[in-house]
Amino acid sequence: EAETYMETLRFLGPEEYEKTRELAEICFGKEDFDEEYYSKDIYDNLIAVKERDGRIISMAHLAERRLFFEGREYCDVYYILYVATLPEERHKGYMDEVMSFTFERMMEEKRELTFLVPIDPGIYRHLGFEYDWEFNEDERELLYADEGLNFCSAKLICAKSFKKPVKTGLKCTK
Repeated sequence: EAETYMETLRFLGPEEYEKTRELAEICFGKEDFDEEYYSKDIYDNLIAVKERDGRIISMAHLAERRLFFEGREYCDVYYILYVATLPEERHKGYMDEVMSFTFERMMEEKRELTFLVPIDPGIYRHLGFEYDWEFNEDERELLYADEGLNFCSAKLICAKSFKKPVKTGLKCTK
């Protein structure tokens, strides 16, 4: 007889954000874990999760950023970070479910595009992340990017076309 699970796909309330720490430490390692992000910056973001019986098995964090194109402000977008799935739950489509769930929200909010910093851009191509550009060293901290990662990949949400940004700009408040 097959086991029955209670699975949910939802955005966490800020009071629940700490529940994502376990998955972040498992997937990114305690030595690469960003304590400053979890103690302060996380609360400016949205977090989408897939849960099974109350345990987070997959997640994506959305941080609002302002993009600049050709030296002028362009739009506020969500930068996707801390995309993670428990190792034993990978290759089952859970990350795709969480990402699609976030795209629905972005469509409702009429966001132009979204972007992330991929370890391997091939992982996200099937989700529409087709537009790549390099970011500079000054932007690394803003993007919580690991050393060795130096480009972003974007997916159009409501925009009809894409121009590479000059810089990702300053963090915006909600």
